[in-house]
Amino acid sequence: MLRSLIPSSKETVSLSQDVTNDIHTTRSDNFSHSIKISSSIVQPFPVSSAEERVNEGFSAAASPPRHEANARANTGEGSALITILEELRDFRREFQEFKSDLVRANNRITEAETRITKMEDRVQNVEQVMLKMLKIIGEQENKIADQDSRAWRKNLRLYNVPEGAEGSSMPVFVEKVLTECLDLPSIERSHRALGAVRNREGTPRSILICFARFDTKEEVLRKAWAKRTVLLNGQRIYFDQDYAPAILQKRKDYAEAKRDLKQQNIRFQTPYPAKLRVFYQEGTGLYSTAEEATADMWTRGFQIAKVVPKQTLTEQLSNLMWEKTGMSQREPAGALSNSC
Repeated sequence: MLRSLIPSSKETVSLSQDVTNDIHTTRSDNFSHSIKISSSIVQPFPVSSAEERVNEGFSAAASPPRHEANARANTGEGSALITILEELRDFRREFQEFKSDLVRANNRITEAETRITKMEDRVQNVEQVMLKMLKIIGEQENKIADQDSRAWRKNLRLYNVPEGAEGSSMPVFVEKVLTECLDLPSIERSHRALGAVRNREGTPRSILICFARFDTKEEVLRKAWAKRTVLLNGQRIYFDQDYAPAILQKRKDYAEAKRDLKQQNIRFQTPYPAKLRVFYQEGTGLYSTAEEATADMWTRGFQIAKVVPKQTLTEQLSNLMWEKTGMSQREPAGALSNSC
């Protein structure tokens, strides 16, 4: 068994030869490689490449190391990030303050809207009360005007009597005029209309005459109107009803209409209390207000200005009634605070 493991002499000789050949081959390869290296070393070194290498050396010596530049870049980026973070914190703090201010403003708006709504309700209630009061006042004014008219039904006015013609006693003068001109009984009392004494060139103040009986006053007017022209010392005088101030103002509103009717020679009458009856060729027209009379006369071709009716206090208040807005028709102010 040991003999099988030990090589024979022939095998030993062949093995030694193979090893010798490998050594020679290796030596030859190494020699050729050394020759190549020596040839490359012996080749001339170019000047340009040397200068470039020198310049690279100087630049490398002048420039800081790469890790220092990276460190500085990282430091700059870190400081920029810190600045941005601080700005974001300031912006967030300012936004929180703005949000708080907005919430407070919304709360104040909500409170103001609530108070405005309550004020609107109060204003509407006050307006309703005022309308009722104006209605009551109007009714009372009509009653007072009616009472005045009834109290003055026994009175009449005498126009165009010169100032001072009555002398020292007005009742004596009036009785003399009635007796001489109309042959009527005595009166109860009489006086000039209240107001400043006018000069002789102006229109004299009217004379107010009060009779004891209503029918006596009506008889005087009937005879005066039937006689048409009543003269006193060669001057024409006029008899007319004595009206309450409100009715007298309504009758004065017909002044322009009556002036145009006189220019057109159209007959008219002013029935009690404040109406105008006009006798046109086409027929008779009866008007209750000056606005109605002027509007109809304008349509008939009269060159007359229309009388514009004046608004009463009730109409003015009705036109300016408060229009309630209410919070229900607007978006609640608190919705903004919830959305923030």
